[in-house]
Amino acid sequence: MHEADLNGTVRLIFQPAEEGHRGAKMMIDNGVLAGVRAIAGFHNMPNLPVGTLAMKSGPLMASNDNFDVTILGQGAHAAMPEASHDPIVTLGELISNLQTIRSRNIAPDAALVLTIAAVQAGSTFNVIPNTANLRGTIRTFNTANRDLAKVRFYDIVRATAKMNQ
Repeated sequence: MHEADLNGTVRLIFQPAEEGHRGAKMMIDNGVLAGVRAIAGFHNMPNLPVGTLAMKSGPLMASNDNFDVTILGQGAHAAMPEASHDPIVTLGELISNLQTIRSRNIAPDAALVLTIAAVQAGSTFNVIPNTANLRGTIRTFNTANRDLAKVRFYDIVRATAKMNQ
């Protein structure tokens, strides 16, 4: 429509694996930015109608720090929990303890989300497993809060694991 108004070439780049922190590096390593003099980035918003572009001043999308924690315990038969180091008990405590990062370390008017999005442990009703796992993400707009959340995250994971050894 307006090709005659453009002085140069427009290249559309679609980044794969953007939340996994790998897509951009892979694309850059493969030369996608060769010859590019200017770039504008956009993030899709599935809740917007097709063909709509939304803009605002200030930050729009938060940082993205993903985590994957595996708790190593000692399994046992469910009838003999004293013979185990139950990773599910540790997992439950860890989930609760991690929520204090938001509620007790970040000002109430600051944006920060810590989400536990996946939990896995065991596969039957009568065996305490050897391991438990949780995965999630921390997102914020503020660098200082991001740094604080990471420090507190590691402190809480280590302390909760040590408490349940």
